[in-house]
Amino acid sequence: MATAIAPKSRFSLEGRFLGFAPGASSPRKFMTVQTSTEALAVKLSKSLRLMLHGYLTIGDWIRLVGTQKLDPDTQEWRYKAHEVIKIPAPTTFSPLPVQASSISATAQPSFQKPKKVLICNKSACRKRGSGALCHLLETVLAESGRSEQVTVKKTGCMDRCKTGPHLVFVPDKQRYSKVTAAMLPGLMEKHLRG
Repeated sequence: MATAIAPKSRFSLEGRFLGFAPGASSPRKFMTVQTSTEALAVKLSKSLRLMLHGYLTIGDWIRLVGTQKLDPDTQEWRYKAHEVIKIPAPTTFSPLPVQASSISATAQPSFQKPKKVLICNKSACRKRGSGALCHLLETVLAESGRSEQVTVKKTGCMDRCKTGPHLVFVPDKQRYSKVTAAMLPGLMEKHLRG
């Protein structure tokens, strides 16, 4: 007898980031989020796993958007996030009790999103010029006095090696492939102004 496949639907929820959880293939395959009613384990899309490392701090308030699917065996919802955004702390929120030790004492809701540029530093992207792009970006930021406001971070593989080098602008989470030095001024104006 064939098993019916549960249809997927979109979800959007807000809550407090409690930490990452490993899966069989990744140390950050899931994240735990405390909503107003429960703590949920949410699977992260592959592209988010790398981008969120270093972006989120335990205790941050976040909005997740993605797909949900009802498990036919357990009748529980499974969530997969495709977008994660830091948000200001809501004024009305009554979470379930969370152990104080699980939330960093310095964690504060982020009202001003930090700006970062993630640059793939694996061999395929390096061969296509990611090292030179990184150096150029750091030089331009230093010369404009903005190196304190914008962090440039070399990352591991972002997949799609044949279309490198890759850059991701945070908090916009906008990814660019086949980036050249000529493209940098326009990308910086679009994502790093202010």
